[in-house]
Amino acid sequence: TTASKRMLLINKKNSISTVAVGSGGCSAQVVDSTTNQSPPTVVQCTENGTLVLLPYATAVVKFSN
Repeated sequence: TTASKRMLLINKKNSISTVAVGSGGCSAQVVDSTTNQSPPTVVQCTENGTLVLLPYATAVVKFSN
């Protein structure tokens, strides 16, 4: 099995945050005010390696090898 690198991001502010996580491919499972009681939303990082987090969102970012 191959271990992948992951990062936990938490937006503790009441505003939208854009986070640069580095170039290369990545995806994130995000829990925020829009998910309510549903499973986490899966989003892809942008081409330049950024991720947008809504207020009080938590994300687990998984980096591609």
